[in-house]
Amino acid sequence: LGVGLRSRQTGKEPKVPLYTMGLYVDHLGAKIPFPALYGKAPTRAMMMAESRAQNFVLWGRFAKLGVLRFIAPFTKADLEAELRSGLADVLTDKAPEELRRDAEKFLALFSQDFKTGDELRIHTDETGRIEVQLAGVKKPGPHNPKLARHIWEMWLGSHGLSKDMRQSLVDKLDSLKK
Repeated sequence: LGVGLRSRQTGKEPKVPLYTMGLYVDHLGAKIPFPALYGKAPTRAMMMAESRAQNFVLWGRFAKLGVLRFIAPFTKADLEAELRSGLADVLTDKAPEELRRDAEKFLALFSQDFKTGDELRIHTDETGRIEVQLAGVKKPGPHNPKLARHIWEMWLGSHGLSKDMRQSLVDKLDSLKK
């Protein structure tokens, strides 16, 4: 559906690129409910307005895949900090215990540092089963539809990690019309 660049700025220095991310969806699974969105928002501008495109992907019951490619070395600690920041709402004492526990299980899947050019894949299926793939090795994660939605909210949500990525990751949503 789109590609985004995640970068971080520290102090007055220029932004430092961290990783790129491509977002993919199960074309057939997403194409079936797409006419409902397209009917409410028949133009591309209308689809992109009011977070319609992002919400369609976030709440859609279809498989999603995020492919992160690291532009520079990225430590396990840096990745955990990034993910903890994005999942902050589900890691508090106010979150349901099962959701918090599953979020910790998800974070525990990341066990290595990344070199420039390494790839990380995060996949959720239509039922909320979570899986990551690091260095070609698949690791099954928790099965929790709410957590799966929170994972995608890190990049697509209104309070996500990067406002630029939020838009660019759904930039080609109208390709589902074909």
